[in-house]
This record gives sequence, C-alpha cells and structure tokens, in this order.
Amino acid sequence: MKADAANLIVAVPRVTEAALLGAAALAGVGSEVFPDIPSSVDKMVHIEESLHPDPERHHEYTHYFSLYKRLYPDLRQAFHEMNALSLAVGP
Repeated sequence: MKADAANLIVAVPRVTEAALLGAAALAGVGSEVFPDIPSSVDKMVHIEESLHPDPERHHEYTHYFSLYKRLYPDLRQAFHEMNALSLAVGP
C-alpha cells in the first residue's frame, strides 16, 4: 500500500522497531564495537523484502491525494483538535 501510494519501492527491514535498532546501532558505535554509524547500520539493518508499486493502484491513489490536498486547508484545525483529544484520552 505505501509503495503504491508513493509510487516508490519500499524496503521492509527484518527488525521493524526502528527506534530500538537505531539505539542499538548507536550503542555499538559508542562501545567501539563498530568504528562508525554507517558500519554499524551495514551490519545491523537487514532488508526482509522490497515492495514494488502497482502502477494501477498508484493511479487510484493520485485521485485520493488530490482530494486530500484540496480538503486539508479546511480540515487542518480539526485534525489538530482530534489529535489533542486522542492524547488527552490516551490509549
């Protein structure tokens, strides 16, 4: 779905907890297990699969995105209010 909407190839990592993996990669550099961040990332990030966009689905998404861009200016404040409400209520 993301690949279709963005019309880009999406790389799906084996470990999907990006914050956790990023912290581990930085810890590896900080503890001198790896010499630098690129080396750490090269060793720790593994791509599980690549999702390729479907041109027909992308074409469909362009219509939705066009509508969204027209509606957003009028709904922007409402989106912020909804977010504030959801943060106040919690999970």
